[in-house]
Amino acid sequence: MKGKTPHRNIRIADSVWNPAKEIAEAEGSNVTAVIDAALRRYVARHRTKGKSGSE
Repeated sequence: MKGKTPHRNIRIADSVWNPAKEIAEAEGSNVTAVIDAALRRYVARHRTKGKSGSE
């Protein structure tokens, strides 16, 4: 992720956050990057559906 982005507040259960943090750190990343990548995939998937009319 490049540049400054606004801070966001989210609520995530510890049972999801803690292992996600451990996995991300083991891969040399962080939870912010994981969430960013997941949200980008989510948005791209929905944009594709909307353009093709397959919703």
